[in-house]
Amino acid sequence: MIYRLTTSLPALRMPCIKSRNPGRGTTEQACARQSVLTTANRVILAQTLESDAQSATPLHHGQSAIPPISPDLPSSRSFAGIALLLAGFVLLVLSDATAKLLTESLSFVQVVCIRAALLVTSLSLFLTLTNRREVLHPGNLRLQLIRGTLACGSVYLFILGISYVQLAEAAAAAYLGPIIMTALAPVMLGERVGIHRWSAVILGFVGMLIMLRPSPEGIVWAMLIPAGAAVFGALRDLLTRKMRSSGHPISVLLYSNLIIAGLGLPFMLWHWQPLTFTQASILVLSAALIGCAHLMHIQAFRLEEASVLAPFRYTGIIWGVLFGYLFWGDLPDRWVVVGAIIVITSGLYIYWREQKRSTKEPDDYPKPVR
Repeated sequence: MIYRLTTSLPALRMPCIKSRNPGRGTTEQACARQSVLTTANRVILAQTLESDAQSATPLHHGQSAIPPISPDLPSSRSFAGIALLLAGFVLLVLSDATAKLLTESLSFVQVVCIRAALLVTSLSLFLTLTNRREVLHPGNLRLQLIRGTLACGSVYLFILGISYVQLAEAAAAAYLGPIIMTALAPVMLGERVGIHRWSAVILGFVGMLIMLRPSPEGIVWAMLIPAGAAVFGALRDLLTRKMRSSGHPISVLLYSNLIIAGLGLPFMLWHWQPLTFTQASILVLSAALIGCAHLMHIQAFRLEEASVLAPFRYTGIIWGVLFGYLFWGDLPDRWVVVGAIIVITSGLYIYWREQKRSTKEPDDYPKPVR
């Protein structure tokens, strides 16, 4: 600031000096140039004084303030990303609730297959009408097929699971996904997993055992169905890491649902039941909800880093409890609550360790083996 003032003040006192060199312009031109420089220096000085005054004393009503340079601040992008992720989980859990409602009168295969087919049809029409057919390019077709098959196992097992257990219980079991990903990362990605994260993995599986309610009455084996969905989901997400440069995220979503619908078609025809108008309407609503949820999540991860958004993924269990109570009057018992707390704590600790690991120097942690 002192340097800017000492360079600006002399310019304010400088008189208009007549030019003695005809080759450099007339006296009027020299004075005009000098006037422009003097005006510019006055603006610089005024902005400097106003900035220093604002930093020294708080602003009150009626005082002027220099507007921000750019309205697109990183904090606003972060807030938008978190808001989209949270809203997406509301729609995602609500879609699962509508699917659970349909499984009371329809086969779970029919529900998943028709929902996936509706999603594929709507996405294809949207991309065609908006002249974005290039997004339909599958990229690495082999990886798309493998990922779609894993997504198929995850979705069908999860919808089968919620037809037997409460929505919140299935959601709690599904949060084993990040823990399973950490356990499989050394094998599939060659990543190094330290003692801290391995301890969190073991603790997470202990939480799952608690949710199985080991008691003299027996074990709730139905909880293993959404846990199996978490295994397929973890394998799918690990493969997705290798597909970052293979296809647009919307194309990944489209082809995964195409495979889900295609693999379930023979079983759906075997267990086909005619749809009523109410059932068809709920199916359309469920497809629209899950489609909007996935698109919100894609946009959220474009606006903010995954490490920032990761802890907010666990808000899904809150909506699972809420919708389960509103639709069926279900409330999780103490076994599920304790087990879910352990699983969520383990997952959050793993994310925290990964974030801390990413800030270390390269020599502190060896690079993953590729």
